[in-house]
Amino acid sequence: MIYIKIFGGFLTFLASSMLGYCITLKSQKRVVELENLKLYMHVFENEIRYNSSDIIEATENSYKSASEHNKIILDLFLKYSSDSQGQPLSTVWKKSVSNSKSLLCYNKDDIYSIVEFGEILGSGDAETQLKNIDVFIKKLSDNIENSKLKLSGSEKIFSKLGIYTGLLIVVFLI
Repeated sequence: MIYIKIFGGFLTFLASSMLGYCITLKSQKRVVELENLKLYMHVFENEIRYNSSDIIEATENSYKSASEHNKIILDLFLKYSSDSQGQPLSTVWKKSVSNSKSLLCYNKDDIYSIVEFGEILGSGDAETQLKNIDVFIKKLSDNIENSKLKLSGSEKIFSKLGIYTGLLIVVFLI
């Protein structure tokens, strides 16, 4: 009987420790994906600026430089834009982001920024598009910096909180 309690306590401790680690890991992954999105947006911007590509063509040409998570949005965007039947690109972009947000590691603010970026897609000339991309890149930079600051402080807190919570639960169970 005592071995079952010890084993159960060990599993509880392990599970709560892993929970703290997983929360930290998700935050780290979010920062990496935001950085990848920022890099992609630079390639996308250069495709429009120097190759005079339209939005769809620039997306197709710069697709290879996107990370796997960001390709989820781009795949849906390219698919929906070919099936759009005259819908504005902003509607197609919003639909692509909303259908893929459960597969991404972005938070609500990130998704809102990504959708907001898409609201101007295809609605103006190349200069308007480039200004929109620049504003979005600056927002991404701010989000990355804020996320890194929060992560540096909360990384240790979440891992230690998971450990201490597990110990507390084990003490109460035994």
